[in-house]
Amino acid sequence: MAIGDKKIILIPAGKEGSIENLFSEEDFKKYINDKSHNHGKVLLALQFFQRVENKEIKSSDFSEETNKNFQDLFKKLNEVM
Repeated sequence: MAIGDKKIILIPAGKEGSIENLFSEEDFKKYINDKSHNHGKVLLALQFFQRVENKEIKSSDFSEETNKNFQDLFKKLNEVM
């Protein structure tokens, strides 16, 4: 079973990358990986999720670039569903 090209969403839009690329470089360093810890992606994601769940981080904390990247992703997801 093949997946149609319209169902494949590149992140950020039009480029190959990973979920981390949705964050501006500054936001990634500030909220995800401050370089003082050398953790794997799973642990970083879990820690980020916990901070969001505990309302320590909210969307208004992020740069305009990061917010736009996530808005574009959610819009694209909505279009393919």
